[in-house]
Amino acid sequence: PVLFEAAKTIGGAWTPSSAVLQTPSPGNKQNDDDHPASKMWSGMRTNLSKYTCQFTDFPWPEGTSTFPTVEEMHDYLQSYSDTFLQDDPSSCEFLMQCRV
Repeated sequence: PVLFEAAKTIGGAWTPSSAVLQTPSPGNKQNDDDHPASKMWSGMRTNLSKYTCQFTDFPWPEGTSTFPTVEEMHDYLQSYSDTFLQDDPSSCEFLMQCRV
């Protein structure tokens, strides 16, 4: 499969805005203000419960808020990527900073 992401980080809009400021962006086509996470704030929560927005094969960590914060959502997506997608790069192609 191919995963398209408009941002330069896994998690796109769910990347905490503080992480956007720390992510180096040489040759970046996007301005950091255009990164979807620049619209997020620390502690922002989803409007869907963790039971609604989880991968069927990857439960949320114990202790996650019922309505996850932006930081929890980003950590969950990054953890999913680390668990399932990083060991076998051929399993998935990432097209970062790609708008479709």
